[in-house]
Amino acid sequence: MQTVSVPKCWHFDHDLSRKAIARMVIVNELSFIHVEREGFRDFCKTIHPDFAVPSRYAITRDCYALFIDERKKLKSFFQKLSSRICFTTDSWTSGQNLSYVYLTAHFIDIIGICIRG
Repeated sequence: MQTVSVPKCWHFDHDLSRKAIARMVIVNELSFIHVEREGFRDFCKTIHPDFAVPSRYAITRDCYALFIDERKKLKSFFQKLSSRICFTTDSWTSGQNLSYVYLTAHFIDIIGICIRG
């Protein structure tokens, strides 16, 4: 006897796809013009023919909206935090002439210090 799974009904979500493209541009450090190139447009049409590929200007706005959403989440996280945080930054340039900026966060447990001290 063989078990067969029944596929779920799938619904295409245009907004979710736009957010995924914005995330792809950010994570892979692509230029905004990438979405207007022929190869990317052809790829999107094979995935879903009705998908309207956004312009580079629309993706720029989507990336900024994603940044705003993530910034709100981060602010909310820090406001709810009961401990203190110490931030340290550093910057350097690699041998390939790529610039990097590091942000290190040290979480300080105030309650533990008060009990021990």
